[in-house]
Formats: sequence, structure tokens, C-alpha cells
Amino acid sequence: MYQKILVPLDGSEFAECALDHARTIAGGCQVKTVVLLQVIEPLAIFPNVDKVVADKYRETEEKFRISVWDYLDRIAASLAQGNLAVETAVVDIDHGDIAGEILNYVTENQIDLVVMSTHGRSGISRWSAGSVAERVMRYATVPVLTVVPRGCRIRP
Repeated sequence: MYQKILVPLDGSEFAECALDHARTIAGGCQVKTVVLLQVIEPLAIFPNVDKVVADKYRETEEKFRISVWDYLDRIAASLAQGNLAVETAVVDIDHGDIAGEILNYVTENQIDLVVMSTHGRSGISRWSAGSVAERVMRYATVPVLTVVPRGCRIRP
């Protein structure tokens, strides 16, 4: 039924709660590939900044990109121990939003299922930050399993 599962990650422990679910589904459904995806938002930089500041910005950005790939490779290695094919991908946002980039990735890469965690936001924090998981669920053309990690809900 499922050949390719996408697990969007953001580096948080909350997001990683989706991994056990993806691993279990992949094993039970004989999924060929699990894809770990992280979407990177650009850091804001002003057009008239000093060259030294701009160079430092690019250096910081490159270090961050390397740390993202290292993070995904570490997670992929732990998933691959169970004879599971794992791919990693990083997508940069030029414009748009994280949910939109996840949805584009789903369409462009023949994803059959998305397994992702929510961060458990509610009220004003959800309104201001938005809900990536909710937008992916609402607009995805494939099934989406959302995982609510225990203890992640913000208590009033």
C-alpha cells in the first residue's frame, strides 16, 4: 500500500516522536523507503549590511546547513538499522512557508504517506505560529498521520 513515507523533522524532540510510528508502519507495510525531510527557512539579512557582517552570516548559514545534514544522517542511521531504506532531504524556502514546501515535496517525490508530529500548540501560540501539521493535513493529497507527543501540550 505504501512505498514511500515522508517524515518531516525540525530538529526537535517533538518532531522525532513521529519516527517510531514511521518505523512501525514501514515494517508492517513493507515500505521501500522512508524519507527524512527538513525545511530550512532563510535567515533575515538586510541588503545594505557591511561586507564583514554578510560574510559572517554566510559562514553561520553554512555551518547550520552542515549541522542539519549531520542531524538527518544520524537519524537515518538509527532507522536504517532495521533493514529500512532511508533517504534524507533538505529543502530551502525561497518564498512561501514550511507546510507549502512539505506539500510540494510530497507531490514532486511520489510520497504515499506523511508521518509527522504536532507540537501541541493551542490558543494564541498556535494562532501566531500557525500549525504546519494542520496545514499539511488539510491540503495533502496523500494520507497524513499526525502524532501528538505525550507531554507536549502547553498547559494554560
